[in-house]
Amino acid sequence: MIDLIQSMDVMVGVKPAFDCRPAVDDHGALPFAQLLQQATGRQTRREMAREAATQLVAAALIMPVLESLRDSPTLRPPFAPGVAEKRFAPLLDQQIADRIVGAANFSLVDQIVDRLLGPKSAGSSPAADVD
Repeated sequence: MIDLIQSMDVMVGVKPAFDCRPAVDDHGALPFAQLLQQATGRQTRREMAREAATQLVAAALIMPVLESLRDSPTLRPPFAPGVAEKRFAPLLDQQIADRIVGAANFSLVDQIVDRLLGPKSAGSSPAADVD
């Protein structure tokens, strides 16, 4: 996509209005260049499998624990969650679960990736994983 924009700018003679270097984000969000790369399909099979395995572990193992911690029957006003807190709590749980799994390097994620890719590509080089 960036190549297309740059080639159009060269044809028209316009300098690009934005810098193509990845942005630095202090909050742990992906830089725009990485998101653009994912959207154009430049991820390797191993990266896609790792992302899927990370989401699976977060949704299946971490989110239920966070949900059970949040739903305590002993909470009474003013400490009980309000309507907005009840509505947006699952979104917050999802974000926290994704960050926990991403930061913890669970061996379960690696095992799921190896199972998804099969025995051939478990020890293959990164160049062999490119679609």
